[in-house]
Amino acid sequence: MAVVTTTPPVVTTTPPVVTTTPSVVTTTPPSVVTTTPSVVTTTPLSRDNHAATDLVGLWPLNSQYGASDTTGNGNDGVARATKLAPGPYGDPNGAFLFSGTANSYLDIPNNGKLDVKYSYTILAHIYPTGWAGPVFNYVGTHNQWAVHLWQTAPQELFMRTVGRDGFFPRFVIAKVLQQNAWNYVGGTYDSSKRVATLWNNGQAVGEKIICKVPSVATQYPIRVAVRDGDGRYFAGRIACIQLYDYAMTQEPINAARDRCWRRGF
Repeated sequence: MAVVTTTPPVVTTTPPVVTTTPSVVTTTPPSVVTTTPSVVTTTPLSRDNHAATDLVGLWPLNSQYGASDTTGNGNDGVARATKLAPGPYGDPNGAFLFSGTANSYLDIPNNGKLDVKYSYTILAHIYPTGWAGPVFNYVGTHNQWAVHLWQTAPQELFMRTVGRDGFFPRFVIAKVLQQNAWNYVGGTYDSSKRVATLWNNGQAVGEKIICKVPSVATQYPIRVAVRDGDGRYFAGRIACIQLYDYAMTQEPINAARDRCWRRGF
């Protein structure tokens, strides 16, 4: 908008001659606005960057959602010989009970959305009452081993980050589980750092540097509680299984602990 500066009329009067100086209007030209277009630089997401979409699978295992994948990615589970049981926060039907037998398990298909390829986070609430069994087990072709998180003894939490090429790296293990109690467990793998970490109740409890695993064997379906041909069957309760396609650190792992119990999660 133009800025107008007006000098009031100056009137000088000398009797009997009157001299009038006309009004002088000085107009400053409109301000010159120079606009530099905004420059938006977009850096493509790398495989280890993360956003809200990085939750690729969520199975509450409760009376409201059952074994449905509530992310909308379409990988709804099918439960066999399970029952509803009290969950971690006292809700009477907030978990699935697995009997510790060969016919009590959960199958989760993989339409490609659960193939994290590089880094991952697996989280679950478990209430173990038996000796050992799979918590989250990718089932490779011809039942070969792939990425898996297990209970391997009454107090042992175990994870092996199997490579996409079949490479069998070192495992991570920690004696941290409490029998007949809820444990909030997890396993992460950061492919950029080649670090595999076990988590229990929001704390890192085991860590290994994993060599020769640039990408992971997660292109397969998943089974919970049973692995064909293996006599170790998980007995106890499981609730709120979560899968992310990046390696979480302590703060987000703790923030995700009650995700299945939030309104509109």
